[in-house]
Amino acid sequence: KASGNYTLSILAHQEVAHSGYDEAMLMDPQGYVCQGSGENVFLVKDGVLHTPDIAGGALDGITRQTIITIAKDLGYEVVERRITRDEFYIADEAFFTGTAAEVTPIREYDDRQ
Repeated sequence: KASGNYTLSILAHQEVAHSGYDEAMLMDPQGYVCQGSGENVFLVKDGVLHTPDIAGGALDGITRQTIITIAKDLGYEVVERRITRDEFYIADEAFFTGTAAEVTPIREYDDRQ
């Protein structure tokens, strides 16, 4: 990661913590979800695992790649693509992945469970 990415992540996390939230969801300039403030994000809809693609600005994380590999090995379809925030509202499940986060469920998004 570049030092500028760390600064953005720290500022985003501080802002959401001040508002009473645990984690930030970062968007790209077009409004698509990229990642959490320090971890990757996944959602599951209809048995398919979706995650923002690297070309769209997602972190190229080791834990992310491990989850993708394991999911494919277990026979799950994995789609790397641009994801809108609205898709998290209707997802069957969602979670963060990262070295520190490991695999952490997202129980609420924009005050929606």
